[in-house]
Amino acid sequence: MRTGWSSGCLIDGGRATGSVDDGFRLEGLHETGFVELRPAGEIVDRWCSRKDAVSLTPDSDPGFGPAQPLGSNDDLERRPPRRLGITGSLRARERPRRSRAGCAAPAGRRDGERRLPDGDGGLPFVLRFPRNEDGAEGIACEAALLPELAGHLPLPIPQFAFTAPNPLGPGEFCCYPAVPGESLSEEEWHRRGLLDEPAPIRRVAALIDAIHAFPTGRARELGVPEWDPRAEFGESLDLLRAEVISALPPGESGALLAAFETYLGDDSCFDYEPALIHADISLDHLLVTGTDVTGLIDFGDATIGDPDYDLCYLWSETGPGFIRRLQELRGVPFTDSLERKLRFWELADAAEDVLHGVEHGLSEFRDQRLGLLRDLLSERESSR
Repeated sequence: MRTGWSSGCLIDGGRATGSVDDGFRLEGLHETGFVELRPAGEIVDRWCSRKDAVSLTPDSDPGFGPAQPLGSNDDLERRPPRRLGITGSLRARERPRRSRAGCAAPAGRRDGERRLPDGDGGLPFVLRFPRNEDGAEGIACEAALLPELAGHLPLPIPQFAFTAPNPLGPGEFCCYPAVPGESLSEEEWHRRGLLDEPAPIRRVAALIDAIHAFPTGRARELGVPEWDPRAEFGESLDLLRAEVISALPPGESGALLAAFETYLGDDSCFDYEPALIHADISLDHLLVTGTDVTGLIDFGDATIGDPDYDLCYLWSETGPGFIRRLQELRGVPFTDSLERKLRFWELADAAEDVLHGVEHGLSEFRDQRLGLLRDLLSERESSR
């Protein structure tokens, strides 16, 4: 579901003194998600940044200086490239967000004149800017949901300090104090052995259960959208037939069609009690301090849907063994039906990324994801 892309940066609250309507200038080149800007020597790559960054600089504080390159992060398999031109023009290359019809604007929106808070020991703040209407609706829903959801969760999540008119596109942008911890790539999680530590898996289990326990009726009142997986994957199947099947050998194309048709035709895959779900729980969204998880970010895809979907990215990143242990901690059985859904969602995610590459002319990304799709199809065939 990774669909609600927004550009962003993180600035040191102690340095940003201009009001939010002072205007901003863009410097450098930006291809992915969030970027941090801190005092010299402290620039870090927390979310999804690559070699080049965009500095979002309040005109009132020229001391921030030009954009500085951030460390490379190659863990971008699921993330279509996004580019922010150095002239300030925005060429959005977004994956279409699941329908957000009915998203309510948050109540009690803060005054756009509010200044960025003074720093407390250099406390950094995140700024996020929606790139299209879907992203704007996502931030609006987060602004309504997260203040109430935070009280139900055992770990910190983003808490907006304010929202204000978006100088780069539709809707409003948001500002919030950085959630504690660092975002690590899948490879770094494995290298540090965090998946084998006792604390992270307990934290993840508690987070998932707490999100799912949030009252669904209240989530609807706050404007959280509902996801119909059967309808959406049915639409994806039609597009795959038109755009992708011809690029696969006959055996693989048949296996892909069969996987979608089997999932869509299996009523047990849709026999669930709808719950609030994060819909994008992945290792890089679980912030880490030491050997423990200390925060969760990126609620832009939050929806009401199949609670099992909150396992889908962890399934592909951690493997069946971790998911089995996670379910045991949650007191939820790891069933054959669950495994079938997780294997399908992993396959469907790669297939939908191929569609995205085709639709937006991203040949390199399309070919990369097509290769992954073929690998997954080969694994499915060999496991039979």
